Amino acid sequence: MKTRYLFGMPFATLSVGPTEIEALVDTGFNGFLLIPESVARACKFKALGSIKYFMADGKQASAKTYEAEISWLHSRIRIEAITSKANFSLIGMQLLTHAKTVIKPMENILTIEPA
Repeated sequence: MKTRYLFGMPFATLSVGPTEIEALVDTGFNGFLLIPESVARACKFKALGSIKYFMADGKQASAKTYEAEISWLHSRIRIEAITSKANFSLIGMQLLTHAKTVIKPMENILTIEPA
């Protein structure tokens, strides 16, 4: 998996449907993946519904959810992706649960591999 640090933040590249995205690895995000709603629509993912959640600043928000197929640790898997109107993506703790993840910000090291 391609990873890098950008402005001191850890990013990983993954395939979402037929497209590649770069997503911030966010250990404070409990979901699988947050993607722009435009990506979910372009990939024609199946809509699942909507959820309410709390953002880092404590504000409550709501978002649509979709069934997404992604490449993750050498496998194609189906997950529930949360969407946002913003143009960024987040990898959350549910994706990292069964992975060996090494984050060393001072050395700009991020590795994500099967556990």
